[in-house]
Amino acid sequence: MKKHRQTQPFQRPGIALAALSLTAALFVCACGRKGPLRLEPRPEPTAIADFQIRQIGAVIELSWMFPPVLGDGTTAFDPGEVSWVRCFHSDRHLKDGQFQRRAEALRKITLDELEKQGLTYRLRIPFATAELTGKKHFFSLMYAYRRQKSPLAPVQEFSSDLPAAGVAGLQITQEEKALRLDWKRPTGNLAGKPLSRITGYVLYRRILPADETEADPAFVPVTKEPILQEKYEDTDTSLEGRYEYRVAALLSARIESAPSDTVKITMVDKYPPDIPSGMVVFRARDHLLINWLAVKDSDLSHYRIYRRADQEEEFVLLVDRVTEPHYEDRSVKAGQTYHYQVTAVDIRGNESLPSQAGKEAF
Repeated sequence: MKKHRQTQPFQRPGIALAALSLTAALFVCACGRKGPLRLEPRPEPTAIADFQIRQIGAVIELSWMFPPVLGDGTTAFDPGEVSWVRCFHSDRHLKDGQFQRRAEALRKITLDELEKQGLTYRLRIPFATAELTGKKHFFSLMYAYRRQKSPLAPVQEFSSDLPAAGVAGLQITQEEKALRLDWKRPTGNLAGKPLSRITGYVLYRRILPADETEADPAFVPVTKEPILQEKYEDTDTSLEGRYEYRVAALLSARIESAPSDTVKITMVDKYPPDIPSGMVVFRARDHLLINWLAVKDSDLSHYRIYRRADQEEEFVLLVDRVTEPHYEDRSVKAGQTYHYQVTAVDIRGNESLPSQAGKEAF
């Protein structure tokens, strides 16, 4: 008859005591709360959710904004707590989970070394010509916040190529309020070979106002869409100051040449708006209605209306600061014929010549 050995449960006093302590602690923490125990998220740094990539000449630029809050969803992100940013780069696709370990980790960079515009930070990485010709690149970003590393940002792929070597011959001329810019079409790429194509141009501008002493503003595109010719007329010049321009040739939406040399000109607004046109006057039951075509000047402030009666020799100011291209004259008298002229006034007080006169009997 086979005997069965009775086994005693193996007990470790230290583990039992720790388990009891943990149970008691959880009970105390949960006291007064209803429902299951939930661990609150910690205010840790989160990954940069999205970043943009473009190529400028032989440089690849990464731009991004940091998350607005930390991992708990409520603590505001403070850029002053970022000690460094690191870019990871690879010239081939790596499997998930291998990128941080196998990609090239570039040196850690402080925020003071980055270009900043508003909330956007920019990192520029130079490449050799051979590394750009029809190549694929893979990038990611990581940063340290209060000595804690953020997770790696989602890896993004970018296809590089050789854009134009640069745009030459940029010139600027002034025609009253308009600034005309002309440049030459580039013919060679960065390697000195014939340029395969140009899809357009980006004209960049910045204005340094005469009455401000702040740091130089950044260059921004003048137009939303690419410029398709080697010329452009800038009529948005109502602000006095120094206007600076540079132009780049586009190879594709995200690849452009290095910017051209900068041209500059100082604008002083001494030119009046265009003369109002299309003046017509209509008679109504108790007033005369004056209409004209709106002046399209970007710095238009208002209109002035001048009037004279048949027996009067000169026009006199009837009303100032009319903001719409029409006016009802209710100060007319029966039996009189009235003549009207309109002028346009800009924000600097420059007044146009008067429009052609319109008349109507009341």
